[in-house]
Amino acid sequence: MLMLPMRNSSRLADRRSRRARVGIEALESRDVPATLTGITLPYGAAVTSPPVAAGSRVFFAAKDATHGTQLWESDGTQAGTAMVTAANGNKGINPTYITAVGNSVYFAASSGLSGVQLWKSDGTAAGTTMLTTANPVIGIAPSGMADVNGTVYFAAYKPGAGRQLWKSDGTAAGTTVVTNINPTGGGINPAYITGVGSTAYFRGNDGVHGSQLWSTTGSGSSMLTNVNVSGGGLAPGNLTAFNGTLVFAGIDSTGVQLWKSDGTAAGTAKFASSSNPGGLSPSCLRVAGNTLYFAASGGAGLGGQLWKSDGTTAGTVMLTSISAGGKGLSPSQLTVVGSTVYFAANDGTCGMQLWKSDGTTAGTQLVTAINGNAGCNASTLTNVSGVLMFTAYTTTYGYQVWKSDGTSAGTTMLTGMSTGKTSAPVSLVSFGADLYFTAPGASFWVLA
Repeated sequence: MLMLPMRNSSRLADRRSRRARVGIEALESRDVPATLTGITLPYGAAVTSPPVAAGSRVFFAAKDATHGTQLWESDGTQAGTAMVTAANGNKGINPTYITAVGNSVYFAASSGLSGVQLWKSDGTAAGTTMLTTANPVIGIAPSGMADVNGTVYFAAYKPGAGRQLWKSDGTAAGTTVVTNINPTGGGINPAYITGVGSTAYFRGNDGVHGSQLWSTTGSGSSMLTNVNVSGGGLAPGNLTAFNGTLVFAGIDSTGVQLWKSDGTAAGTAKFASSSNPGGLSPSCLRVAGNTLYFAASGGAGLGGQLWKSDGTTAGTVMLTSISAGGKGLSPSQLTVVGSTVYFAANDGTCGMQLWKSDGTTAGTQLVTAINGNAGCNASTLTNVSGVLMFTAYTTTYGYQVWKSDGTSAGTTMLTGMSTGKTSAPVSLVSFGADLYFTAPGASFWVLA
């Protein structure tokens, strides 16, 4: 177990940097953030990864010339923002794949002695540890971490067996290899690990059947599909938990279609398809209650459209049929807020704008035309405590943070930084009722 030097709260008080507070428009609801605070990291550190919310703080990677890239944390205040790890001198530990599980985060990092290993931190000295030590020097290079009912599953190298599926309960003793498949061919190469209850689903290749859907409950694993072997396998993607089952996109002889699985081979089957060239090609799967929303092909001359499904063939329907010059609406960034799904789309008239759907054709519509027909390039749609926030562009203010309640009148700009040019907000992350993002002028910003 490797313990690292952590922040010292008394020293942190001496290191506090300036705090920038910018007033913004008063909003109707007290639940909507109304104060913008700029947080500046000490040592001239710059944020290098999106913040990840875990418990009462967010964790992120940041780099400075003295400490290299380390793990940091913040509670949304200047005083409560500090470096968590300080190992490996000015090279840093380079944390990646930061993943929240409860009040802690798991991540891949290197102390410089054991290669890239799996780590865990709750933001305290005692709670920041390296969980694996296998394959010294090179390390196991963990990636694709997923929280499956409190257990972390991830892909990593097993010495002599290639890339396999691993799991961890947060202790070194409880971090073990789950699979030992195709060891002489580079391993099973697990990807898109997704939890449904206590079952972890993933895409894997045993070297014989191509890329197929697999599952495990932590002991052994099962191949659930044996489709399109001669074509390289089913190649499942967009794995999504939906009403106690797994839905996903998979390739068979008819193209990319929509499939589902109950965790058994017999209960894994295609349930929605299209005869169009390439198939349905579903993507961006999102769940709102008992409804699955996704983007998919609308057929000849329609391009990408918005669809919904209840998990049955009969209940899978197309909600839009806008040609937009044959390109289709091309919905993207589907984001659920309550029973409404918001998305970015281009109808060929108003440019890329914010749209919404309540699951009906009549209720699927443009919210408002920000920046007129030139489009606002709505992006980074984020649910912040029941309020939709996103970035949008106008010729006057450039890119700023906006919020919407689904009406034209209720879609307003929240920030007005760098008036006349862009504030370029990126990496929007919801943290309770607050919004974290990065933009010029501070290490990161908090709408609280």
